[in-house]
Amino acid sequence: MSYQSLLAMLLRVAGVAILVSAVAGIPTTFTSLLTWKGSHDFSVIELVLLSLAAAIPAIVLSLFLIIYPSSVVRPPPPESSELAGEHQWAGHLQAAAFSVLGVYFIAEALCSAAYYFARLKLYYQVIGSSDAISKMPLLLPDDFGGFAFTAIQLLVGIALFLGGPGLVRLWARLRGQSGDR
Repeated sequence: MSYQSLLAMLLRVAGVAILVSAVAGIPTTFTSLLTWKGSHDFSVIELVLLSLAAAIPAIVLSLFLIIYPSSVVRPPPPESSELAGEHQWAGHLQAAAFSVLGVYFIAEALCSAAYYFARLKLYYQVIGSSDAISKMPLLLPDDFGGFAFTAIQLLVGIALFLGGPGLVRLWARLRGQSGDR
């Protein structure tokens, strides 16, 4: 199996994992929004659409990774005298694994961000429609924590996706190995 075929397979596996996670999260999002709406007059169709909108970014990304993984895979770097044999393949495989993990974190962060924006929209509609609860804070502590976690997850995902080779070299140095990866 060639290097590019192996990376394409890893990206397809990541795409399937993201797709399963996004589809499995739709009922959870819908149930959470349904129970959270309380006695206010929101249609079930609107809540279904918000739940689907929260999953669409992850579904689109996963389908792209499943259908077109070769558009993301770059050719391996040219051979050098420092990199040879098994260590070279292991380093490339580790860099690819970090990148795939980064794609997963990015997709999860996008899905979570869509969920929190949908929840925040519903929250503002509830606050605006009732004078009794209009004294509530503009952003609940749990939602702020969710937004902060989502932002951190997105940044870590981007760092892993773009910095895979650098992380492999850093791990090699920390393990006391010379620059053979």
